[in-house]
Amino acid sequence: MKTTIFRTIILIVICTFFIQGFTRGQDKISWLSDYTTEVNTGTYTYQYNFYSVDNNSCKIKIEEIKTDKKGKSSTTTNVFYLSDLDPKTLSFKPSGKLIVTALEIKLSQKFISVYKDENLDGYSSSLTINMDDVDKARSFIEVLKSKITNCGETDVQWTSAPETFTWLINNIGEISVNGKTIGQKFNKGDKSYLAQFDTKSQDSKGNQVLSNYLFDLSDIDPRGITLVISGNNLKTELQVKDKKYYIAEKINDEAITFTREIEIYSDDIEKARNITNALIYLVSNTKSERKEWTNSSQSLTFVKDNLKEVSVGSESHKQSLVFEDTPSGLITFTSEVTSSKGTSAEVSSFYLNDISPEIELNVTSKYADIEIKTKDNAKYIKITNEGKIQTYNNSLKIYLDNIDMARDMMLALKSAISSSKSGVQEFATFEKSIQWLTKAPVEVVIDSKKIIQSLVITPNNENSMELQITTEEGGTTLKEQYFIYPEDISPEDLVIKVSGKKLYLPLSTGKLKYIKAYKENELQNFVTETEILFEDVLMAKNFQAAILSVHNKSKTEKRSFKDKVAAWDYLVKHLVKIENSSESFDQQIEKIEGNECKLKYTRIETDSKGASSEYIFEFTLTDIDQDKCSISVSGKEIKVNLITRDRQKLIKPYKNGEAENFCYDFDMYFEDVLVAKKVLAAFSTLTSSCK
Repeated sequence: MKTTIFRTIILIVICTFFIQGFTRGQDKISWLSDYTTEVNTGTYTYQYNFYSVDNNSCKIKIEEIKTDKKGKSSTTTNVFYLSDLDPKTLSFKPSGKLIVTALEIKLSQKFISVYKDENLDGYSSSLTINMDDVDKARSFIEVLKSKITNCGETDVQWTSAPETFTWLINNIGEISVNGKTIGQKFNKGDKSYLAQFDTKSQDSKGNQVLSNYLFDLSDIDPRGITLVISGNNLKTELQVKDKKYYIAEKINDEAITFTREIEIYSDDIEKARNITNALIYLVSNTKSERKEWTNSSQSLTFVKDNLKEVSVGSESHKQSLVFEDTPSGLITFTSEVTSSKGTSAEVSSFYLNDISPEIELNVTSKYADIEIKTKDNAKYIKITNEGKIQTYNNSLKIYLDNIDMARDMMLALKSAISSSKSGVQEFATFEKSIQWLTKAPVEVVIDSKKIIQSLVITPNNENSMELQITTEEGGTTLKEQYFIYPEDISPEDLVIKVSGKKLYLPLSTGKLKYIKAYKENELQNFVTETEILFEDVLMAKNFQAAILSVHNKSKTEKRSFKDKVAAWDYLVKHLVKIENSSESFDQQIEKIEGNECKLKYTRIETDSKGASSEYIFEFTLTDIDQDKCSISVSGKEIKVNLITRDRQKLIKPYKNGEAENFCYDFDMYFEDVLVAKKVLAAFSTLTSSCK
């Protein structure tokens, strides 16, 4: 009997000690005592107990005892900080016989420790409490909201980014994960907004792995900082905004690559929670600070001084830049690429004024680059290799292994672009335009071709232009000549173009074939376009501006002669024999019976075999409709067509001395467009004198 009593006493002592140990620092919460009554659904009975933990009234434990009809009970315990609850998401809704009250952690962080029958079961971001009365559920939520506000003031408070940074440096350290030790160090970068995170671990083969991460705190998405739990492992994940690869990563001695998230491990939910909240505060209160430049020379010098050799996959890019120190100066960027196939150097030349200020930062997991593009995607970046033109591009990439430097370099380039000048001259006088144009066409080399160009302008012949092109290739030479009048040039088509390795300015007369062409001194068909080649975009732009200036100063709105004598003399002088390789036209004009208003036009046509035909057209000048007369070009022939008013058949034609049916028009032939234009003007003057 005594033995039984003694055993009972010992059991009571042991149980008392256990209960005291389990409940140490835990007191029932009086302000939640109204919500501890049983809730019976018929199938289960729920009872809730609310405790404070670690003598902290803001850290609570909610104990749910669930009992079935047979009296079997299970206990689920949730431990969390009230200040972690999101007051905006507290809610309730009916479900059968229950009113289910839902509690969620801010940003869905898994800050709730969940125990099943006193054993840690995991972590959660939400929990539910079952009630049987709507008013009780509503009052429960209101009570929690008031306590959440008060408890937020008692939590660890972050008052400044530097203080938070220091706390993280002191509290992120070595950790054991799945039996392996991981060394962790969180440090400041060389700027206030940069952070460095280093880890030391071992791979599956026992080899040491050193990982270094560098990133801009403002790149991290506060909503992407989450506590992730896997088994008993606690880690805080940091994700970059928009899932960009903005975190530089270097593993051992390998090349720098890029990632979009890092993981910081903890061995305690309390510490993990504080690390997570500290990081959210830090990234939310950190802004990048960028350099500023006062002039293009300063900003381009910054770019020049910070270019370096960068590994891109299996290639190495050694980069350099030189620039002409003027707002319209030429920029030359050289990239020496080394791969398993050897080394090659690519040189890109361009003018800043051609570059769009919208510079892009591109980052993948393997490399980072800043990409500059030309305005309107014009291919104005010349690419050469060993001095030979390879192509013309509309974009250029500069590779970097530091995101922060890339951003500074982008701003430096934008600054230089904003202060750049076009470099296009103002051709205020006609003489300056002529002088510049005659000196401008230069020798251009494309692959094995050498193109030698020259331009001759004759001011006293309405600024007629003769373009001479000599092409040398493989020991052969081809000579071409093109004759064009500036007033015939189409301004709309005076646009710099690029095709492969060729940069050129077309000289076009639109739809009119007004350009006379020769090849090896032999007349070719008239054409609508010829072109002048360049190796420099700014040279092409200046040529374009000068040509446009000459065009504007060469336009003649309406040609006329001072009197009918001058007009008649011009007709007689220019209605002459015209010859080409396949036929000839022997022409003359005369007055009929001395009447200045009645004319006879004679044309003798001779073909390549020597056969001739004579055509005569007699007409009265006042019958001709000057507004409908026109010039046309076909093959090697220029025709002036005279036509009567309303197409009345008032012209008397003859062929080989035989009269033919009256007609309303006929053609005259010429070798020069300007002569044809002046012939029309002469007829207009004569017609006016006959009215």
